Amino acid sequence: MGEMSFDDSLKRLEAVVNRLEDGRIPLEEALDLYTEGVSLARVCHLALEDAEQRILTLTVKDLSARPLSERGEDPDDELLRIHDDNGEDG
Repeated sequence: MGEMSFDDSLKRLEAVVNRLEDGRIPLEEALDLYTEGVSLARVCHLALEDAEQRILTLTVKDLSARPLSERGEDPDDELLRIHDDNGEDG
């Protein structure tokens, strides 16, 4: 199976599942379709994991670029944390 887009892989997986659910195919063809379906499901799963990771990365970058006040945090609290982390008494 060549490189397919997520959408093409998902469409093909749906077609494979429909064909298997039909139940009117020879055993060997069913096994071949099942094998293809497992492979397609793996491709889709990996693509979704990759997309999720990219979204998380972008979200973290977005949050870290915003001022503390926009993140719902008190800037004074952050200053206190930095002060405490340096081992200084507050």
